Amino acid sequence: MRRVVLLRLDSLMYGVIAAWLSFRRPGFWNKFKYAFLFMGIAFLVLFYYNSVWQNAFPPLYFNAESITAFCFLPLLSTYKTTKSRLLDAFLIFISVISYSMYLLNLSPVQLHILPVLNNFLDRRHASLEGNYIAQYLLYWCVTIVGSWLICQYYEHPITNLRDKIKVSGRVRSWPAQPDKAGNPDFSK
Repeated sequence: MRRVVLLRLDSLMYGVIAAWLSFRRPGFWNKFKYAFLFMGIAFLVLFYYNSVWQNAFPPLYFNAESITAFCFLPLLSTYKTTKSRLLDAFLIFISVISYSMYLLNLSPVQLHILPVLNNFLDRRHASLEGNYIAQYLLYWCVTIVGSWLICQYYEHPITNLRDKIKVSGRVRSWPAQPDKAGNPDFSK
């Protein structure tokens, strides 16, 4: 696993590059959104019908997947809402927990949590196809619920703490001075 990570630009960094382009070069971002869309579709077709090089160069394949997703971002970033409030709520929810999903999805869920749940649920007698479907659904359920828990009980409290200590663009020095009750006072 470490070898693969060292040999590729992490997919999160493609998102950072996309955000930078979107904010710093909006003319470029908007002017070439259809060219990027065309490249993204071409990459999807190429990867779907040509799987030979995926096995020969796995680190390049990870980059190729990320670049393909990157190519769709200029056009997708122009959509602010859909006609369905339920779809909008779902997309916003996934957007809020997406970083937690990124952290949680592969190693913790697939390698550690799902094997424990499979043993607990005792699914040895299920059909092979039923096993794949159940495994897939369980994977998504665990990833989404776990990501929501991380976001709700870790990310948001840390972000709120950060916002309390940030004053005028500066971060206050630590430790914060306690108030009369002994609690840290972030207002000073």
